[in-house]
Amino acid sequence: MTYTFSTLPPSGPGDLPALIRWFLDHDPLIPNNLEILEEAHRALCGAEDGLTYERHLGRTIADDLRIYDSRELLEQHLTLLTTVYARTLQTLRARASQLPRFRSPVDLPEPERREMWASCFTLGLTATRLRVEGWIYRLKHGELPTVEKVAPKRRASARARGAHRGPR
Repeated sequence: MTYTFSTLPPSGPGDLPALIRWFLDHDPLIPNNLEILEEAHRALCGAEDGLTYERHLGRTIADDLRIYDSRELLEQHLTLLTTVYARTLQTLRARASQLPRFRSPVDLPEPERREMWASCFTLGLTATRLRVEGWIYRLKHGELPTVEKVAPKRRASARARGAHRGPR
């Protein structure tokens, strides 16, 4: 996980909404087509009390940081997110390759439409969580986390370690 920006984020974990907004606006590695992500959010989550994709993302990251509150737990969590991201990207690419004129999930029939929205949503949410939470890890611990995709045999062990999260 690397971070190369022409300017650095102006805020840290104390201003999570500003940090998320900065990453969505400036990070070239995040698949941040917000129009698609907002549509995916509406299709999957509805318009619950005006909850937008960005606010959903903020709540999710805040929960992650509260739950994975130690260096070890956050590093394990980032490792699992890396695996989710890689698998979701692989699934999305496989689906899109079967659709030569694919432009948006809106163009697909059900249930393929919902599945594609879910993949788009998961990919965007996971990518942003990885980048923002990885940045926060770096700020807190002075170094980048050691993150790699979890191999299938290690996955059950990693889940078991992550399942014991400590007090909330």
